[in-house]
Amino acid sequence: MKITLERETGATFITGLFHYYLYELSVYVDIPLSDRGHFEVDDSVTGLSDYWSKPNHHAYLIRADGQVAGFVLLRPYPHEPDRMEVGQFYVLAKYQRNGIGGRAAAAAIATHSGNWLVRVLPQNHRAVAFWQSVIEPNAEGAVEVTTELYNGHLMNFYRFCAQNTKEGS
Repeated sequence: MKITLERETGATFITGLFHYYLYELSVYVDIPLSDRGHFEVDDSVTGLSDYWSKPNHHAYLIRADGQVAGFVLLRPYPHEPDRMEVGQFYVLAKYQRNGIGGRAAAAAIATHSGNWLVRVLPQNHRAVAFWQSVIEPNAEGAVEVTTELYNGHLMNFYRFCAQNTKEGS
């Protein structure tokens, strides 16, 4: 199966997918439903519009054999601007657990050389195992793992260095 990252120039598609991301995240974080019975994409919380308005913020659709399989959002980490962060990463359920997410995450990391950060909720055991399996083979040197508070949630922070293979993609 061919996995590609496609730069998303408009927010509509990823904003639509974000509802599914929030649904899966709601298992671990209290995310209230709107009065209309769905998860709201509140830009003041998600910062989603930044990916189309700020420099060095990148929004990609993940495609599997041409079909949308998810998204990945990359940005400079606000507290360490020289470090790229995987802000959000989501793979639709039908594409999970078959290697697509791992290949897409590795492709995203390959887009930029240098220092990286991935944050994961420690209670999300699938995500912890997933990111450990992606980071280890893509890191140059040691991976620093710490537990830190981020927006009121304790999270595992994975800091590492990676060499690009697709700078500027």
